[in-house]
Amino acid sequence: MLAEGVSVGRGTGPAIERGYVHELSIASQVWESVARAASPHRARRVKSIKLEIGALQMIEEDQLTFWLQALAEREGSPGVEVEITTLPQGTQVRVVSAEIELSDEHDQP
Repeated sequence: MLAEGVSVGRGTGPAIERGYVHELSIASQVWESVARAASPHRARRVKSIKLEIGALQMIEEDQLTFWLQALAEREGSPGVEVEITTLPQGTQVRVVSAEIELSDEHDQP
C-alpha cells in the first residue's frame, strides 16, 4: 500500500533488476506498522526506526534502509534514522522501536 507511489520502473530499473523488491515489500510492511503505532499519538513525524532481523532472512540491509528512508520521506518524515541489528539464525523481522515526534495538539488537554 505505502509503496504504491514509489517509482521502481515498469518491471525494469536498478531495484527490479537486482531483485530488491523483497526489501521494498518488507519496508512497506514495517512502515505501515510504524505509522499505525504512531497514529494514536498524533505524531508529526517518525525520527528513527530500530529493527531486529534474523540472519537467515536474506535481507540486504542497505536496500531495506534505502526503502524505509524513501517511504518515510514520501510520508512526511525525511531524514528518518534506521538502525538494523542482525540476529542469529531464524528470527523474523521485528520492529523493536520507533521514535516519533508528537504534534503540538497532543500536549494540550
